[in-house]
Amino acid sequence: MTSHSPISAEDQDENDSSLPEATTDGTALSSFYDVHAFTDLKKLLEDEEVFQISDSTQAALEQNKPCSKFWILAAQLPDPRILVKAVNYYFDEVHWRYNVGQRCYMDKQLEQWTEVVSTPISQRTSINKDLPYFVAFSFQLLAVCLQYMRSDREIARLLHATNERAAIHMSRRYHDVASELMLLLGRYNGTITVVDYDLLRASWLKNNGRGVESWYAISDGVRQAQQLNLHREPRPNAKNNSVSETLEQFWSQEYGRRLWVNIFCWDSGTALNLGRPRIINAKDCDINLPIDCPFPEDPSQAVPMPKDEHAPSPLSLLLFRYAVAGKIHEIREYGLDKQNADYGSVQEALSGLNLVMMELHRPFIASHPESRIVAMNAAISSIDSQKALMDMSGRHHYVYFGFGFYPSNAAIMLAAIALVYPIKGQVQAIEKKIQQALEILVTIQGANIVARSALPVVERLYEKVLSSLERSHSGSQDVESPESVPSQDSGYMPMTAAALMQSGITAPITTDFMIENSGFPPLQDLSDLPAWNDMPQVTDFDAAFWLDQMNKLPENTPLNGVVNPDALWS
Repeated sequence: MTSHSPISAEDQDENDSSLPEATTDGTALSSFYDVHAFTDLKKLLEDEEVFQISDSTQAALEQNKPCSKFWILAAQLPDPRILVKAVNYYFDEVHWRYNVGQRCYMDKQLEQWTEVVSTPISQRTSINKDLPYFVAFSFQLLAVCLQYMRSDREIARLLHATNERAAIHMSRRYHDVASELMLLLGRYNGTITVVDYDLLRASWLKNNGRGVESWYAISDGVRQAQQLNLHREPRPNAKNNSVSETLEQFWSQEYGRRLWVNIFCWDSGTALNLGRPRIINAKDCDINLPIDCPFPEDPSQAVPMPKDEHAPSPLSLLLFRYAVAGKIHEIREYGLDKQNADYGSVQEALSGLNLVMMELHRPFIASHPESRIVAMNAAISSIDSQKALMDMSGRHHYVYFGFGFYPSNAAIMLAAIALVYPIKGQVQAIEKKIQQALEILVTIQGANIVARSALPVVERLYEKVLSSLERSHSGSQDVESPESVPSQDSGYMPMTAAALMQSGITAPITTDFMIENSGFPPLQDLSDLPAWNDMPQVTDFDAAFWLDQMNKLPENTPLNGVVNPDALWS
């Protein structure tokens, strides 16, 4: 049995008769009804017989017969038994970070996919319309899991990703197949699984330093979610369903609420990180908050019960992030992030939300000493938080975008305060925190492209802060030289190129169980691949990005004199 790499469907017959055809039975009325102006009209007329979709038509809409291009690409997916192990790894190691996907629904989709691939090709007819999108989602899930892969796990061996170099290569390949599949499937009949796919794709891109592309992926996810009306509170179902059907429908709607809250947070956070406009207008949304409780294993049997107020659920952090995201919308809506905003309004908007404090106070650190102190404390807290998260996460999480972005952003803020707007008695404390940020960046630079790009900028700023301390001490105290840091503390071991060049890489698993694949080109020998640090690196968080972050700092006159625009570098 042979293995085959993900291949393009570019050369397949565009006139393939098995391509799904557009319906011509009047079901386009659903698009007509999506227009807000006709919402009330829909309520009045939807029960009329002329507007009812027949059972046979509805069944046809729920089924799909994918074209041969789909099967060629889907053949690159691992055996379902391996896919189950990959999903287990995802929920063990990755899900808590992104909160994308619910286990009960993914298990059901896995069962359906297993049934499909175990059916002989000649007997395959049509499949549920969501299943092809689940295949694309599965490829993207594998790509993300490989970014966080632990080499000592069985799934690493099964995916032939037992070292970082192999995991990086296979992650890129699975991502490319997922993208190819989504281009083929399109979004017109997209399901909620497509929104999950977009969130995973956005996280994969951010972890690879491709922030702008991640922003585009979030845009796709937002529009898909809005097309599915996830931003609107669902109407009660008037049908007399059984108890189990009613519960199943409730939890399905509940998952839609949770998914909307998640993508709302992504939209706000990405806009804040990149300085881009938000895609969602909060005033367009009337969705109720999801219930803060664990999602049930069997939605048809679980009665919704809010959690005990003292016991946080897996959703609690997401709801907190949603509250923060709502504040970001208020900040942008009222122009509170602008330098000419009313400072009293800024103070009212804070509400102790540490995650947005640096951005909120950045324009005022020159003219308001209070903002300088709050921004400094927020930056210090940000570095401490990332250090604590790293200590809990392990090396296989070093690729996470936030581990590179947040310490770098905080270090730049602290350096600006120490060099341009110094707070008496705080410069030495700031130097220690920038040193800690440097330790984080050096530790993860081998796996984290954002850290690798920001490191030279933060190192230069750290040297400037040290020089400032030496001048202020007039040689009375010994100060560590820049060369002595960052130190390696308590298990922090920076990754090197040698660590990424381990041997023993093998080809990916076979996929012959699904389709006759004879005649495809063999997989490239991974031993011929260049080292990771020799590969072309594309990142939106390069030195120019961090310089732009510094340019956002105000050019006002501080209390002790005129600011030199080049003060951070001269």
